[in-house]
Amino acid sequence: MKKLLSLFAVSTLIASSVSTVVSCGGSSDTINILFIPSNNSTEIINTVKPLEQKLATELSSIAQKDGRTLNKKVKISTSTNYEVAGKTLQDGKADLAFLPINTYVKYRGKDNEGKFSSEGVLLSASRSGVTPETKGFEPFQTDGKFDSSKAQNKAIDAQTSMQLAQYYNKTATGIENLQQAKEKLEDSENTASYYRSYIYANNAFLSASGFDITKYGKENLTREESVESSEQYKADLKALILKGATEDKFKFSFGKSKTSSAGVLYPMLWLKNVLGFEDSELQGLWKKASQQESYPQAAENISNAQNDGAANYAVGFSDIRSEQKDDNKVKKAFANSTVIGATDAIPNDLIVYSKKRINDEQYKDDLRTAFINLIAKPENKEIFNIYSHTGYIGPTSKEASESFEVDMDSSITRATVETAKMLELMKNW
Repeated sequence: MKKLLSLFAVSTLIASSVSTVVSCGGSSDTINILFIPSNNSTEIINTVKPLEQKLATELSSIAQKDGRTLNKKVKISTSTNYEVAGKTLQDGKADLAFLPINTYVKYRGKDNEGKFSSEGVLLSASRSGVTPETKGFEPFQTDGKFDSSKAQNKAIDAQTSMQLAQYYNKTATGIENLQQAKEKLEDSENTASYYRSYIYANNAFLSASGFDITKYGKENLTREESVESSEQYKADLKALILKGATEDKFKFSFGKSKTSSAGVLYPMLWLKNVLGFEDSELQGLWKKASQQESYPQAAENISNAQNDGAANYAVGFSDIRSEQKDDNKVKKAFANSTVIGATDAIPNDLIVYSKKRINDEQYKDDLRTAFINLIAKPENKEIFNIYSHTGYIGPTSKEASESFEVDMDSSITRATVETAKMLELMKNW
């Protein structure tokens, strides 16, 4: 696939492969893998295309070491949205998909004593920490060191959202190109089992609206003064964003897939739980909001936003501004936008398999080993960096596969209680 497939072509590609392989229960000679369009679809395909041959070669090599033969072709496609990827896997029309946890939960099927009928977790991703969280942000430290567990489990309130946004902006000051963005914001020494969504706003819009995040929670405040300041931040920001439910020039923006953790669900929970939006207010904001096609596009939009109907806010995982590949666009985006809030931590994404296509434990073990081997090789860094993955976590052995999957599903279920409620609320919006 040397150019972007049209949406129709992607659907046709998947459908045509199904007619020959679904009935085989995973015995097809082709592994169909879906990537979700959190980034530009052309960019994804161009970046991950080499994985087709690399995965096929790695699987063959793993089998040969055990005296087995495993010759599979690999075909990679991008889905039209997150839900299409989840449903395609559920229906057995693809073998694997890279999914966020909320899409997985929606399509994993019926629960039978902790085991789900349609999909299973092949691997969980790990990623580099985000420097504004891992270096010097006191609420996420224990004994002067970054505490990933504390960062992941701490519920974000108005004060923490405000403080983290301020510290993030301070860390990101002066970024002029992609290399500087990665050097300042990525911490490869501290890996994280989570990520979070940040809320961005256009600087010219904020200035015209009289909102300045630096004026809240200044240093040397008493505890009471700090709480009061964070409550003022909450009230002012809610009032500003709420205008987007009625006035076009104050538009918010979300991702186009409701099951997107960083593009929709966690920002909606931030609006509800941190800023205090009522359900009816959320619905009004959603109906007037713009739709983000991808994180790089959202970063460019927020960089160029004017008070003329364009969205003045954007949301996205890690830093969407450094998802752009052009240094001039990166520089402009950092100069023209500000982080104004941060959501609760989101458990890392998954590689998910279809139980209609893959049901052999040896084959699952081969796939897990292949992905873990491939991501460990420096020459493959760019491929997996498309989703900021730096490693994969799986069972300790083939025999531990079932317990690993049950434990993962249990953990994911607990982590998605609130997002499940939000999806239910948004069902008919």
